[in-house]
Amino acid sequence: MLVRLVVLWGLAFALSSSMACPATPDPPGVPARGCGQARVGESFEYPVLVDVDGLERRYALHVPERYDQDRPYPVVLVFHGDADCKDFDDAAEFCLRSQEAALGTREAFGLEPLIGEDAILIYVEGRNLNAFAPEILSWDTFRAVGKNPDFAFVDVILDELEQHLCIDSTRTFAVGFSGGGFFADSLACLRGGLAGVATFEGGFEAGEPAVSFDVDNVVDLTACVSPAPAALVVQAQDDTVVPPRYGAAAAEHFRSVNGCAVDTARSDLDDNCVAFIGCRERADTILCTPASADPPRTHAIWQPQGPPAVSAFFQAHF
Repeated sequence: MLVRLVVLWGLAFALSSSMACPATPDPPGVPARGCGQARVGESFEYPVLVDVDGLERRYALHVPERYDQDRPYPVVLVFHGDADCKDFDDAAEFCLRSQEAALGTREAFGLEPLIGEDAILIYVEGRNLNAFAPEILSWDTFRAVGKNPDFAFVDVILDELEQHLCIDSTRTFAVGFSGGGFFADSLACLRGGLAGVATFEGGFEAGEPAVSFDVDNVVDLTACVSPAPAALVVQAQDDTVVPPRYGAAAAEHFRSVNGCAVDTARSDLDDNCVAFIGCRERADTILCTPASADPPRTHAIWQPQGPPAVSAFFQAHF
C-alpha cells in the first residue's frame, strides 16, 4: 500500500458488557442460471480468464469439494493488497507480480478451511490501477459505476459465475487487505450489491483533501448507494502504513448508514472487537482494533484471529 503522508491518529474505544451478534436464519436461496448444471473441473482453478471491455483479466476460483449443483452458494470476493510492480511486461502492460499478489494472500486470508465448503471463493487479480503511482499494482477505488474498470471486472466475474455455477446473487461478500480493503469498501459504497464486507487495514479516504494526493480522488460518501452491507472493520492501532483514521472513517460510515447507535458492546468474534448496537436487521457493524495486525508487523492481515473472525462474520449472514 502506498504510504500516505498523514498524521497518525489514534483510536479510543470503550468495551462494554458481552453481547453476541444475533443469529439470523438463512435466507432462501435465489437460484442462478447455472444451477442444475453438472460441474466439470478441479475444486481450485487458476487462472480463469475473462474479457473486460477488451482487456484480459484473471482470477482464481475455489469451489467446494462437495459442490452441489442444486444448492445456491454465497460468493466471497477476495481482494489482495498493493504490490510493487518494478517487474513489468511492457508489451502486455502487465505487472508480473499480479499472480503472486492474488495467490500469495490465499493462505493469509485463510478462508478455504473455514468456509470453503459453504461458499464459492474468488481471488480477484488486480492490474496497475493505483491512482497515485502507476508502478503500484492496486485497485481503482475512486471512480464510480460506469467509469470504474475494476467494478466492471467484478460485474463480469459475477455474470460468469451465474451462468456456470449455482450461486445466490443476493449473498455476495467482499473481503480485502490494505489497498484491497479500500477497494472492498468502495465497492460496497459506490457499486453496492453486497451482503457483507470485511476489511483488514483498509477504509475510506473521504473528505480530507489536505491529506489526499488528489482532491478529485477522495471518495464521495454522499454518493454511496443504499442500503449498506453488514460490515466488519479490522484496523490495527499501531499501523504506520494505513493510519487508524481510515478504518475509523469506514466504521463510522457503516455504523451511521446501518442505523446503529454510537454505543458498543463486546463482540463474541474477539476481545479486540466491539459491535455497534441497534443496527438494522442483517446489517451488523463491528470494529476490531488489535494492537498489531500480525506482531511484530503492524500492517498485515490480522493473525491468527482475523480469518476465523471474518469467516464467522460472513457465516452469520450466509
